[in-house]
Amino acid sequence: MYRAQNTTNSSSGASSSTSEGNGSVQYNMARSLTLTAQETLTCRPMTTIKAYASKTNEFIKWANGTFTDENELERGIVSGTKLNYFLRDQVLGRNSRQKSKVPVII
Repeated sequence: MYRAQNTTNSSSGASSSTSEGNGSVQYNMARSLTLTAQETLTCRPMTTIKAYASKTNEFIKWANGTFTDENELERGIVSGTKLNYFLRDQVLGRNSRQKSKVPVII
């Protein structure tokens, strides 16, 4: 019985200290995502970088125009909600590119 009360008290103290520094935590989380993305780019093959460049730039341009109330560091961070919104707002309904018809030699 005493341990249950002790655990409850310690967890409530942790949540209050977390809410006090929430802005700092949010910034650190956003910064961590940015650093991880930058580190990932250094390991990515050049062909992948070239293939993703136009798509990445399109998302960032859209996010900068759409999420003007967000911190500039957080605008370009892709979340599930933002990605869904971007796909519905910008991508769905586009005409697909025609694949070139190159004969396959067997």
